[in-house]
Amino acid sequence: MWFNSGEMVLSPNDLLTFLGCKYASIQDLHVAYGQKTKPEISEDVAIIQDAGLKHEKAYLESLKASGRQVVEIPATGSIAERSDLTVKAMKSGAEVIYQAALYSKPWHGYSDFLIRQKTPSKLGNYSYFPLDTKLKKTATADHLIQLGIYADLIESVQGVLPAEVKIILGDQSAVTIPPASVVYYLREAKSRLAGFLKSPDRSLEPEPCRHCSLCRWKDECENIWVDDDHLWQVANIRKTQILKLREAGINTLTQLSETEENIKIPGLSGETFQKLRKQAVLQKQKTVTGKNEYYLLPESA
Repeated sequence: MWFNSGEMVLSPNDLLTFLGCKYASIQDLHVAYGQKTKPEISEDVAIIQDAGLKHEKAYLESLKASGRQVVEIPATGSIAERSDLTVKAMKSGAEVIYQAALYSKPWHGYSDFLIRQKTPSKLGNYSYFPLDTKLKKTATADHLIQLGIYADLIESVQGVLPAEVKIILGDQSAVTIPPASVVYYLREAKSRLAGFLKSPDRSLEPEPCRHCSLCRWKDECENIWVDDDHLWQVANIRKTQILKLREAGINTLTQLSETEENIKIPGLSGETFQKLRKQAVLQKQKTVTGKNEYYLLPESA
């Protein structure tokens, strides 16, 4: 998210971040307002992005080798300039448009490819659908959300929603999905994001989630948990377990590691509590000794 002439501009990644972690959305909002600097991506994420770009370029070359006419949109210039070039390419009937810039306030996106098809639209006796390359071997809900937004943006130009979106996966297989299957979900999700951005809950605390693995804010969140001696540091702990421990007056990793073994925590089985307590003890010991220690769990019956 960022501002263009005083108006916020949103991308599919902004929606995916919001759906994955509202705390990360708050941090991105701080960046948009110039209140924070966005961290650099991690080396692991950079490697994944580089591999993804190579996959994308390989598909581009395969299209050219097959004789397809490809119009490439420059990677420089403002979003308005690049989207104007994309619209011109669409109106000209280009067979394939590479790095298509799509913009309809407040949403924008960059589809790897727009592919011409024979379905009529206000452009003429043809229209376009988005195609993206992805390294994964199966399509995910995140992919469909991203391409669904591209389909919406394409509809704003050609007047009809593409009947399909397509993904070329890492194993070169193709997946075709009808964007109509997520239209209502996308509208509702966009509405929730818009409401959140108008009145963001800045009191939110960071919590581990599936979004963490690719998040720019991961290191910052981990530093917060360390500084606060947060229970989130306990390996494999769940939010519901943290809430039950807090209700019992146990608010930090240190407190958990120093709790008596025979204490009863309402809502937690004795076995679960002992696993969490022993894990906290091991992690606390490592901060003191620097050594990894372990307990042998009893063999399951």
